[in-house]
Amino acid sequence: MVNGQLAAPVQMTAVGTGFKPGEAVTGVMYSAPLNLPAQVADAVGRVSFTWALPADTTAGSHTVVLTGATTGAVTSNAFTVTRSESTVPTTPGGPGKGNLATTGPDAATNFWGLFGLGAVAIGLITLALANKKAWRGATS
Repeated sequence: MVNGQLAAPVQMTAVGTGFKPGEAVTGVMYSAPLNLPAQVADAVGRVSFTWALPADTTAGSHTVVLTGATTGAVTSNAFTVTRSESTVPTTPGGPGKGNLATTGPDAATNFWGLFGLGAVAIGLITLALANKKAWRGATS
């Protein structure tokens, strides 16, 4: 799920047994009722429902109830919709950025890194000049 919505259509299947062969069977998915197209039980009283889970299905427990039109036989199947943590930002680029996740140093880090590198370079130049001056003084 992304932002509480299913990322792609998810196919669900519910299977029920114990119906009269040839019996019409209705199916309803709960928690928010969703009527599934009626199916007919096979020669051994088995019926199968397949449907696309609606994109706005909430995370949590849900149930599919299958009811025989003739016998009144009822069977139910419970399932859980879970929310997985996505590594893809749900807002463009994460906190106020573009479409990609932020990687590497930011501008402030670049500035202070260059500033430090410049300070080291100035120190080395100063040291070299001082050593050159000291060396000239020692040879004179």
